[in-house]
Amino acid sequence: MDQLASGVSMLAEHGGTAGASDHSPPYGTAYHRLISKPEPPTTWGVLDESALLRQFVGATVMREQTERLIEVSQLPYVRVQALPQDAQHPVNTSSFIHLRLPEFQDVVYLEHLHSARRVEEPLQVHGYALVFDHLRSEALGPDASRELTERSSIRSRPRTWAGDQEGHD
Repeated sequence: MDQLASGVSMLAEHGGTAGASDHSPPYGTAYHRLISKPEPPTTWGVLDESALLRQFVGATVMREQTERLIEVSQLPYVRVQALPQDAQHPVNTSSFIHLRLPEFQDVVYLEHLHSARRVEEPLQVHGYALVFDHLRSEALGPDASRELTERSSIRSRPRTWAGDQEGHD
């Protein structure tokens, strides 16, 4: 379930700046142009607590990413919530991004290891919207989520060896 971090990690990488990474969805560049506007659309992400705890990369990179996530979560148009490990989860789903913009039909973007796809069929998109609503209702509020993220950032600080000035990843 930690895959639910996908859309939020895109925010952490680019929050408020134009451009897109190689891992951004095809609408990434347009999205970053939108969030760079004076009145950007609201971005709401739910991040599974295990995504904050699992060490995917070195401790320094993990710390930098969580610190960036904390910074982005304080933007007025961004809402990041953490789903505690003991919260109820409606289904076993992988990462998904539900894009809702007034100019376009709602679409869900699914990322997989070797591929990605868009879901545009309204009934399927509605199913993802229901799942996301449930996840938001089970997740911590933004302030408590930020505190949880800050605690995970502290845990991912590099460990120091006796006599070392720098930590080792």
